Amino acid sequence: MSMLSLEFEDQGTQHGDLVLRLDHFDRRCDSYYLAIDTALSRDQEDADKVRRALVRLLEQWRTDVLDLTVRATTHLPYEFDDQASGWLQVTATSENDVAVLPVWSALEGHALTPSAYAEGRDRIGKTTPVWKTLRPQIMPRAEVL
Repeated sequence: MSMLSLEFEDQGTQHGDLVLRLDHFDRRCDSYYLAIDTALSRDQEDADKVRRALVRLLEQWRTDVLDLTVRATTHLPYEFDDQASGWLQVTATSENDVAVLPVWSALEGHALTPSAYAEGRDRIGKTTPVWKTLRPQIMPRAEVL
């Protein structure tokens, strides 16, 4: 069975401290764009703000996955970089299962608001798998929630 998680491992640097795990795929990302999330406090850029932004991000993931109809696809952001963004491409394969594939978009991380990413998702454009050999992981929909 596949396992999916996105966790904040505070190192005090805002770099390499956001960790996506999907079965055998592990990706360390920067929490910087969560720390500067403009939908939350503009005066705070610390670990507490990163945690709040991550909670909001994951709440949106939950809503998007619950709303997904069979054969429909959505994208859930997990990485916000200066020149690109990382997304989980999630396709409902049945009422209970989804196929999850990490993909890249050329949409820059600064063009997104992690705690309110829906509008940015509409602008991700063409995506490419993070690894050419990576295949979608089938998992229960509840595992993404």
